[in-house]
Amino acid sequence: MKYVALLVLTALILGLPTVNFQHHLNLPDIDKSRITSHHEVSFANRSVTIKKVTDIRLPSILQGEDRVKDIMVVLADARPGDVINFHLAGYGGDGDAMFEIINGIHASKATVNMIVESNVYSAHAYLATQGNTLTMLPYTYMMFHTVSAYGVDCSQEQGLDRTVPNSEHCQAMLDAVMAEANLLIANIPLLTLEEQQRIATGHDVYITAADYNSRKIK
Repeated sequence: MKYVALLVLTALILGLPTVNFQHHLNLPDIDKSRITSHHEVSFANRSVTIKKVTDIRLPSILQGEDRVKDIMVVLADARPGDVINFHLAGYGGDGDAMFEIINGIHASKATVNMIVESNVYSAHAYLATQGNTLTMLPYTYMMFHTVSAYGVDCSQEQGLDRTVPNSEHCQAMLDAVMAEANLLIANIPLLTLEEQQRIATGHDVYITAADYNSRKIK
């Protein structure tokens, strides 16, 4: 016990790492991204069925085209009857990458299953709601919030671009980003109307595995 107490005291003296619960992007990016596939064969009524099963493990933080292109190929190349399992545990990241994956999921011919294996935040949470099925392991939750552009004051932008004030360009982009985000939020049946409104107005909303399972039963 004295060794445990010594370690705790040392940690307090040196300072404990903090967690930014606003964006979660100062947490370590564990590069666990991996795509693996295998084939399953079944026999019924003198016919043989072969389906491809692909497991996709996303990185802790979504960022950049390189993180997305292989996933998009898997989604696009899938045939009817194939299964794609997303294993989710992460802190969010790039919104454009998230929307690209979401569009790929909706266009895919495969059955897409989402498996929340550890807590998921922001973009990872939104991705979890976009498959054909969702499974949350015990002791996990999904944290939803709106895009970080929410509340930006474009009137502070200076200068011109193509003879137009940058404040106008900023506002046009902000309006488009917020419309895209609010459309996504409004189209998640899992969330109640009150939760959707809270998210759209800058609040964080947490859905635990127990919450999700109780809503499935209803």
